Amino acid sequence: MTLAGLLALAATFLVMAAVPGPAIVAVVSRGVTQGARPALVFGLGLVLGDLAYLTAALCGMGVVAREFGWVFTCIRYAGAAYLMWLGLRSLLRPSRVPARALTPAGGARTLASGLALNLGNPKLIVFYCGILPAFVDLAVLTPLEGAVVAAVAMSVVYAVIAAYALLGTAGGERFGSGAAMRRMQRGAGAVMLGAGVAVAVE
Repeated sequence: MTLAGLLALAATFLVMAAVPGPAIVAVVSRGVTQGARPALVFGLGLVLGDLAYLTAALCGMGVVAREFGWVFTCIRYAGAAYLMWLGLRSLLRPSRVPARALTPAGGARTLASGLALNLGNPKLIVFYCGILPAFVDLAVLTPLEGAVVAAVAMSVVYAVIAAYALLGTAGGERFGSGAAMRRMQRGAGAVMLGAGVAVAVE
């Protein structure tokens, strides 16, 4: 593990994390509707989900994934169901209630929802198994080097997620009317619902 390789890996994770997807939409939606703290806690849950799959990839779990694909299929369907539930809840929430007036979920529940969302995307382990060998030799990687790789990668990912969370919070404060936040909430709900359907039928 060289410094140049570590920096290249960090840059790759920066680009990967910056591309908007269902997780980013969910983070921004939390920021818009509930404020910075719940969005940042939710983002931390996402990072923990990423970390679980990254650790699995570092430990050679790609082979296990191929041998026990049915486990990951179950995880995928559970994640798809969760995404669809989040989307439907956002779409069906009564429009007469301003989003920020709703009581945010507790910290542990918010963290768990972020964790569940990313654990429901087992393709992450495929991504990590595919991209890590380009930067590190997994055959000779020591536990300490693996911890450094995980710390750098997850720090970059969380920094990007936190930026999106704060962006969503700023948007919610600027366009703070119930109608504006409702439109944003419905848009986020539609994206999450669509993502859940796509994951389920893929």
